[in-house]
Amino acid sequence: MVAGIFNRHLTSAEYSTRSWALLHNFYPYSPRAKIKQTYESPAHKINDFVYHDNWLHNLLISAIVWGAIVNDHRKQQNQESSRKLKSPSDAQISSYT
Repeated sequence: MVAGIFNRHLTSAEYSTRSWALLHNFYPYSPRAKIKQTYESPAHKINDFVYHDNWLHNLLISAIVWGAIVNDHRKQQNQESSRKLKSPSDAQISSYT
């Protein structure tokens, strides 16, 4: 699979690698693995909790939560940059007088 990824465009190779990593992080450990006694998946090990018992639901909920966090951060950045543009600095005010 990996060898076929790099025969395509770089962007599609990046998307394929990212999707594989995302699935790998949320797919549950093998039932025979010793770590399975403590954690359900690598994402559970990193976050120390799971949103849902089903690994696919857990992936979808995590993606929605992460998207909301990123969206809020972008809104805050846009509000801060618009405030900076709306309020003229003292140097600009003195140049008008």
